[in-house]
Amino acid sequence: MLHALAENPGAVVPRRTLLAALPRGAGSGLTSSDHAVDMAVARLRAAVGTKVVQTVVKRGYRLAVES
Repeated sequence: MLHALAENPGAVVPRRTLLAALPRGAGSGLTSSDHAVDMAVARLRAAVGTKVVQTVVKRGYRLAVES
């Protein structure tokens, strides 16, 4: 997931792309897919800090970039 976000820092990465980046990411139904992305983002934020991965409502996530 970090790789998917880091490929284009600052750009919004859709949830679907992040799901595909997870092991067995193309898997089951929408609800479990949403949960898988949510949990992976939570784990990533715990590892790198909450301000590093930003939520873009109704679009996806992005890796924060220092200006």
